[in-house]
Amino acid sequence: MREIRKLTWLSGDANHSWFVDVSASEDGKNYSPAPGLSNVDHHQKWGWREFPLERPFKARVLKFCYRTAGGREDLIAFPSELGVYDGADDEVVALPNVGPVIEDGQISVDVPAHSFAVQALTLARPLQSGAYLLGLSVEREGSRELSYRHVFSSLREQPELTATNRASV
Repeated sequence: MREIRKLTWLSGDANHSWFVDVSASEDGKNYSPAPGLSNVDHHQKWGWREFPLERPFKARVLKFCYRTAGGREDLIAFPSELGVYDGADDEVVALPNVGPVIEDGQISVDVPAHSFAVQALTLARPLQSGAYLLGLSVEREGSRELSYRHVFSSLREQPELTATNRASV
């Protein structure tokens, strides 16, 4: 059983997706309409969208019923992704632990209002060839945002520049 706090969708081909009714069940047998989630219009809604959730509700199972506007349609295309969120109250919010930490540190950056700042991250040693996960925890005025990026490093020995190489350049 989860308390559903947010539902999202990523449109596939939004020209062919029409309306959806969302029902919720606590036992997987008896369903009732989710609050405010009847006749949700998906037609020509592109990109990531949020379902208009009126208030959180409890459910073990969700049912999505897609339908047309009433006319005969040759195709109803479903969203390519659905997101169901129950909040972070029972979650540990942390960067994933996927291997040994090769460097850890802290920096402060002043960012002007309505702007951005660029900050170089320097390492004590160059990265060896391989794949890395760069995790960032950005904190400001009591709020915290975690993000990560995959970094791929390939160190290649630089060949000496010879007369033959110069001629081919």
